[in-house]
Amino acid sequence: MTPLTERATTYRIVIPDWQPCRDNQLKGHWATGAALKKRDVRTIAKANLLAQVPLVAMPRDVVRDCRKLGISESSIGAQHEPRKRRVGLEVFFPRGGRRPDPTAFFKSLLDALCEVGLLVDDSEKWYETSQPVWSKGPKATVITLEDIG
Repeated sequence: MTPLTERATTYRIVIPDWQPCRDNQLKGHWATGAALKKRDVRTIAKANLLAQVPLVAMPRDVVRDCRKLGISESSIGAQHEPRKRRVGLEVFFPRGGRRPDPTAFFKSLLDALCEVGLLVDDSEKWYETSQPVWSKGPKATVITLEDIG
């Protein structure tokens, strides 16, 4: 049991000159949407190499490779403690940039966080979102992950 005085751990991933793809960008041709989502996964994975946020699940590409090879994920020695996280998002827009719908970035962002292993799953059992914050400044994104369970 966790003591009431123990505070939740919060992590920040700062990604300059990048924003997750918006929901409306995923609605065109399937290949375009897949390429945009893959770009988001790669960007978040690279940014997490610097931020070093602990994983709560095995990255999905590792799971797929283990299954193809007939290896159990536990045999490769990676141990992850699945836990629920709160996802916060702050997006910086250049001056005069139009602000999107508050939920516009979350589809691709949540999928990418799951793919990398920073979220267990994109079902509401494993995450909560806070209201995104729009700020003025050079194009950038700050992802905040808070362990809550």
